[in-house]
Amino acid sequence: MLSFACMLGILVDITKQKRDEKVQQILYDIATSSFNTQNPYQLLELLKKELSLVMDSNHLHISLYQPDVEKLYRYRYHDSQEEKIELPMEHTLSGYVFKNRQSLLLSGDELVQFARDNDIQFVDEQPTSWLGVPLRGDRELMGTINVFSYDESKVFNPSDKRVMEQIAHEVVLMIGRWNLVHDLVIAKERAEGSDRLKTTFLMNMSHEIRTPMNSILGFLDLIQEPDLSREEQENYIRIVDKSSRRFLNTLHDIIEISKIETGETQVNLTKENLKAVMQQQFENHRETCARSGLQLKMNVDLKREESWLYTDRQKLDAILSNLISNAIKFTRKGEIRLECSITDNELLFQVIDTGVGIPDDKLNAIFNRFEQADGCMNRQ
Repeated sequence: MLSFACMLGILVDITKQKRDEKVQQILYDIATSSFNTQNPYQLLELLKKELSLVMDSNHLHISLYQPDVEKLYRYRYHDSQEEKIELPMEHTLSGYVFKNRQSLLLSGDELVQFARDNDIQFVDEQPTSWLGVPLRGDRELMGTINVFSYDESKVFNPSDKRVMEQIAHEVVLMIGRWNLVHDLVIAKERAEGSDRLKTTFLMNMSHEIRTPMNSILGFLDLIQEPDLSREEQENYIRIVDKSSRRFLNTLHDIIEISKIETGETQVNLTKENLKAVMQQQFENHRETCARSGLQLKMNVDLKREESWLYTDRQKLDAILSNLISNAIKFTRKGEIRLECSITDNELLFQVIDTGVGIPDDKLNAIFNRFEQADGCMNRQ
């Protein structure tokens, strides 16, 4: 007959085998279900359900690290509410596990002493047993996963620790899939957004090119009229010249955008006098403003020593010219002010007009590529 010790050993082996089989089934279920798991809160519910087969998992938390802010955030599903709680890296058990990159199992007096020695502050009530495991990726630490108990009869053991370490590996794979899908979605949205913006850009460029070309072709036909007076001929030539310059400027803008997109644009720094730069812009646009019935004013509030700057003159001129031209285009009456000053130790250029303005909800949109506050062709 088998001795009691032998029978007990067999029972332990059977129990361990059944537990291992359950753990393998849990890992399989988590892996197969993870494709339908969209966020950490769904993952929490899945893990609690599966782990409850082998241990007390009513209190289970996942803490994920966000490197951009260097903080841990604990995800919790409590009373049917999703919660995301910021965790200090110092004075918390999750922070300790994360920084030391190793599992931690504490219960009873050992937990109390450890908390006292390391000045641990519990986010909730102090548990009677606590088990935490780091989430280790291939290149970085993603966070921690931990379970804890308030019931003295339910104490975690080394076997639970091994199970949690196996679960943590599957969670890391799941997070990797999330990140991959998230990156793919963002890339898809950016590609679609870029296509939409480029379509709008091409429509606008088509409009900008057709307008001066129609003017050039139309007035070239008129110039050929035999009974045209000298004064009319000179007027038509000026219009053709103006439209040709507008056409060339549009082509130049397209080339510049292409250079920026491909990273081929270069910066050529030279020492420039800002008062001279502003005066040149004023002279370039004064006649255009006068023909549109607008007043162009200028105020350069700079001391002599503040007037010199190392900059790319061509690009600075292009920026100011575009801003002023845009102000002229969308201002029916009133004035346009061109100003330059030192504000809060920064050089500030301002083009201020009495035109239609830009709605607050469109302020960010105008800085996007190929986008306008009003993208329609018959905009006001």
